[in-house]
Amino acid sequence: MTVPHLIGMRLGEAQWLGVEMSLVVLRADGSPAGDENDWVVDQTPSSGRSVARSTVVTVFTRNSPPGEGGVREPRRPLPGPGGVQQEAPIPSPTPPLPETGDLPPDPLAPQAL
Repeated sequence: MTVPHLIGMRLGEAQWLGVEMSLVVLRADGSPAGDENDWVVDQTPSSGRSVARSTVVTVFTRNSPPGEGGVREPRRPLPGPGGVQQEAPIPSPTPPLPETGDLPPDPLAPQAL
């Protein structure tokens, strides 16, 4: 049997799925109880592993959804060897404005008679 991906589920959903798949889902402190609205933020064994029926899947929970504060994980893919400048180059400096004598006459300006 394959361990399902429980991260991102609420504890109650993860426990229900465990029952459906003949697995035992316990919180890291060893208790099956707890706020079923807590969010699963990590699990062991990891998803995709083959295990026997009635295997205990330990889940680590938090009372806010994954990604809202707390543990931060690096985003993938990471910037290349050139760093952020490679992905978003720094713009070149703006060329200086021409001197007023270098401008052509304004065709809309009032003309002397």
